[in-house]
Amino acid sequence: TEYGTKCEWEELLMDNKFAIVTFVVGRNHLDIFEIVKPSWVAYAGKCKADLVVVDDYVDRASLAGRAPMWQKLLVLNLPMLRKYQQVLFLDIDILINPDSPSIFDTDTREKVGIVRHQALFYPEIATIQHLRYLKLMGASEKGPEAAEQIGKCFVDYYSNYGLSLASTLIFNTGVMLFSPSIQGQFFEGIYHKYEMDAFDQEQTALNYELIVNENYLELDFRFNAQVGAILSRDYPFLHLTDEQAVRYLSNANFCDVSFLCLNNVIELNYFAHFSGLKWPFLVIESGVRDGFTPVNFKDAAKKIWGPN
Repeated sequence: TEYGTKCEWEELLMDNKFAIVTFVVGRNHLDIFEIVKPSWVAYAGKCKADLVVVDDYVDRASLAGRAPMWQKLLVLNLPMLRKYQQVLFLDIDILINPDSPSIFDTDTREKVGIVRHQALFYPEIATIQHLRYLKLMGASEKGPEAAEQIGKCFVDYYSNYGLSLASTLIFNTGVMLFSPSIQGQFFEGIYHKYEMDAFDQEQTALNYELIVNENYLELDFRFNAQVGAILSRDYPFLHLTDEQAVRYLSNANFCDVSFLCLNNVIELNYFAHFSGLKWPFLVIESGVRDGFTPVNFKDAAKKIWGPN
């Protein structure tokens, strides 16, 4: 199917074999992307890759029934990408370490290069992903039924979506390396096959199809270092929701400590993926050479939730 779309930042489109692609729509998402964009531009130059930013919906007809992120499955099969040997799709909330090696040196063997869910790398998964997540989401305060439902998010990951799969393997689909000519139709086929959201929008369906079709090659986890799990394991005092963290951003000491910890995560990995967390970007954006300018609570709230 041919869809109409537009691409911003045309000056970043050259004649390279590789491309870095993302999908960004909405003012709040654009604000986040403006923070990480310089690291993407530098990395694209280092890897001799074009930067393609799709800034409009590809198929508006489905927006009433599914989350906008399903659109990325169509973005990955756009005609403009077919000229590239390899394409790297990135979610917009990823900050790239400038010292990262080129991900395009990876031979994906005609499969989709992807990183498993970060928590699966840790033997403490029950604590990091389940117990602390339940506490973070205030499950105990929402009653036993809500607590059980939240707790099943990853325990019964596939069956919660009506799928049967004897595997606990889960990937984070915010970083994917693939050949458009080989995988483009695969992604679009998933878009048309499923008609409703999972709790993580399109990720459950995409995970299922990758696994049952044996169409994945695992990448070095540093190419998708999911910050939430890392904070839970290494810096539990920073394992906060946006609503919790934004109340501390007027405290210069909190901002200083947060920056040091976040900078360490970035330096030890290649792609730091914030997976929906917005408050760390306010800390990163507010950083100055000799410390931090405390963030005004109202200004911070506007950046996280918008003017309303």
